[in-house]
Amino acid sequence: MEPATLLLMIIALLIAFLNFTRVRKLRSPKKLPPGNLGLPLIGETLSFLKPYSAATIGEFMEHHISRFGKNFSSHLFGNLSIVSTDPELIWFVLKNEGKLFRNDLSFAFKKVVGKYSMSLASGDVHKHLRSTVLGFLSIERLRTVFLQDADHVAVQIMSSWKDGIVISAKDEATKKIMSMSIDNPHIEKLPREYDSFIKAFVCFPLYIPGTKYWKAIQSRKYINDMFKKEMEARIEAKGGRNEGEIEDDFLGWLMKNTDYPQEKICDLLLGVLFAGHDTTSRAISLLIYFLESCPTAVEQLREEHLQIVRSKKQNGEYRLTWDDYKKMEFTKCVINETLRLGNIARFTLRCATKDTEFKDHVIPNGSTVLLHFGAVHMDPSLYEDPTQFNPWRWLSSPGMKATDSFMPFGKGLRTCPGADLARLEMAVFLHHLIPKFDWELAEPDHPIITPLVEFPRGLLIKVRAVSAC
Repeated sequence: MEPATLLLMIIALLIAFLNFTRVRKLRSPKKLPPGNLGLPLIGETLSFLKPYSAATIGEFMEHHISRFGKNFSSHLFGNLSIVSTDPELIWFVLKNEGKLFRNDLSFAFKKVVGKYSMSLASGDVHKHLRSTVLGFLSIERLRTVFLQDADHVAVQIMSSWKDGIVISAKDEATKKIMSMSIDNPHIEKLPREYDSFIKAFVCFPLYIPGTKYWKAIQSRKYINDMFKKEMEARIEAKGGRNEGEIEDDFLGWLMKNTDYPQEKICDLLLGVLFAGHDTTSRAISLLIYFLESCPTAVEQLREEHLQIVRSKKQNGEYRLTWDDYKKMEFTKCVINETLRLGNIARFTLRCATKDTEFKDHVIPNGSTVLLHFGAVHMDPSLYEDPTQFNPWRWLSSPGMKATDSFMPFGKGLRTCPGADLARLEMAVFLHHLIPKFDWELAEPDHPIITPLVEFPRGLLIKVRAVSAC
């Protein structure tokens, strides 16, 4: 027998054996949820990661939910996986983190985020890091520092917009979020590096020049070098780390209020910037995209914000206040609907630390649990006409059956600490955009999931100045 033929037979037998054992797992006495493990070794990962329109849940999820139900078994990211789109099971997993489950990340992303990242921390270490971030994002600072910063940055960005100009909404939104996290004249260089960095979230960890993983590592080095140079420059200018007036950005706050070493500050700052970049800047891009095709919502928003502007002018006031923000009721509905339909934080991963029973099934020890928030937000049994952009559904309850099913910033111990800040930044951005500009797509574009929310063409829009004031 030819060596090549023998090798092919061995490979074929190995594949058959692997398929047999994998199918056997699904029929085991452990009563796994029904499902399909896909191909040997890679499982169904490629199908799961296939790009699709952001306003859907994708062919993979649609097929598996229709065939197996809201909870099903698969093989994703190199491990047996239980995928859930059931709010009850999702909440069960999240509230039992540290008891039955632990946080999980893709192997590549673990290597990129840094050992002090809040994403990798658990238990008391996670609580301490989270309290540090929440200290910076306190409600008092939201009402004063962050509201004023968001107002200032939005005015600054839109002051460069001229009637008829074509801009990338994605780039403008990213510029806004970056500038509020660290005050540095070279901030405009960061978006490109962050785009490269966050793609490590689902890339294959192959450290070869040119690969996504390699690029992510290089971007991490570039960003951290920038943070370190900024820290050193501030220390040198003030004669010490805690001397003199401290900048009111996150870097300055960490330097003043913690004794963290430089590496820990870099990891924490990197994680917070990642969360801000991946959530708020993309959400603002989605706001612009969805509103472009919903003129009725734009008109209602415009009237709401013009009322605030007129009221302030009558009182001789010009700065946006917290009371103004609280009046933006329809704005908050638009933000909720954008977060629901855009699904920026589409899923999260957990790992079972022991065999766990839930209703009629068992989640095996060591298996990955993929909690799919996006599929929950697109569930027609929870949201009427879920594929439609309908901010009015949030004005009253008939449009949806359960607010507990709304999880745009996660839920439980790892709810995004910057959720309130993200909503504030989005609202303030709309406050300056809506009364002053109309816009239209300069060329066809639409958000796709890669699994990050991406606009293939950068969401180019042509803005038109309006004199609604």
